[in-house]
Amino acid sequence: GWWGESYIHDGRHEYIDDLSMTFHIVMALHDNVPLKRRMATTLFALQNVNYPVGWSENGLQNNHNNMDAIVLMRASWNEMTPEQRKQGAAIIGQMLHWCLTQSLQPDGSFKPSPGGDDSIEEGEHFGVAFLTRIGYFDRAKRFWTNEDFPEAEANRQHIVAFIKANQGHGAAGGAYYSSALQELMQ
Repeated sequence: GWWGESYIHDGRHEYIDDLSMTFHIVMALHDNVPLKRRMATTLFALQNVNYPVGWSENGLQNNHNNMDAIVLMRASWNEMTPEQRKQGAAIIGQMLHWCLTQSLQPDGSFKPSPGGDDSIEEGEHFGVAFLTRIGYFDRAKRFWTNEDFPEAEANRQHIVAFIKANQGHGAAGGAYYSSALQELMQ
């Protein structure tokens, strides 16, 4: 249920499951991947395993890995059992709560995540990507719940203002800010 990389170390062949590799394959194939229920089962089983295999970072959440996990959940949602969907919705709710209370700052920035962000710009991108992909700002993209988020538009405005104020100062050349702003304006 997971893709990864193969390595040769000291003459031994090693295979390492990888959240990021799985995310990139699912994205490249536009969610058209086999064994989606198995992928979901693997995703849930690895929630508390450290990256690169799982989506924890020394026992902590970060928006980058949460965004990767969300893409895999969304891709496999229709193939999940009802119990898996219930579990997925609860996990997404917890991730959203963490993002809004621990990561998103009043100025529209996202608190840097150890191990999850290489720069403030990348942190902004992954925070935005997580929120947009769970449908926080757009009910039509909200695959996991029918809940309303009345504070979402105010949060979106704060995030847009932060990006616009910092767009020319990105450590990654501004591409992540541009990508995040594009996602927020769709």
